[in-house]
Amino acid sequence: MVIIDAVDVVPESQIIEKSTKKKRLILTGSIVLFVLIVIVSIGVVVLTLKKRVVKDTGIDQEPTSAPSLSPTISVTTTAFAKLLDILEDLYSDKEQFNAAFSNTLSSQYRAATWVANHDSDVGIDESEDRIIRRFALATFYFATNGDEWIHCGRNSTRCDKSQEWLTGVNECDWYAIECNDDESHITGVFFRK
Repeated sequence: MVIIDAVDVVPESQIIEKSTKKKRLILTGSIVLFVLIVIVSIGVVVLTLKKRVVKDTGIDQEPTSAPSLSPTISVTTTAFAKLLDILEDLYSDKEQFNAAFSNTLSSQYRAATWVANHDSDVGIDESEDRIIRRFALATFYFATNGDEWIHCGRNSTRCDKSQEWLTGVNECDWYAIECNDDESHITGVFFRK
């Protein structure tokens, strides 16, 4: 014969309720953990992509601790929009234009960013021919990894600063660029071995 003490008997409803609470707690904890993992993963991906864009384009739009010497111009300025309007007219294939200028890592986008940001800062003559000429040379520069050039790339140590590429001086004065007498046309690009 089995003797059951009435004090030790727990109603079935309490057992079911405890089990249900435990399952809810485990489910809630799992959902919270999953959401945290997703948020951290997205953050890591965003930071990785941003570092890659900054490395590849040289454009860093993070605020600095100290003020800059001159205001930074965003690539969404009217100068950039004006430049894209000028350049779009030169492209017969609009898909090709859109592909080149929607990719922030393309040589064309980087060149347009440089022309819009730098040339408007230094007051370059705004004639369309000159803008197109500087854009074409900047595109060549970025397409050939100009920042890696040993001679006369930006901040090169082996160059007369007056001949350095992507500066405010007349592009006819850049290293290896030859222009006609009135500097209205580029007549040659001659790099020595």
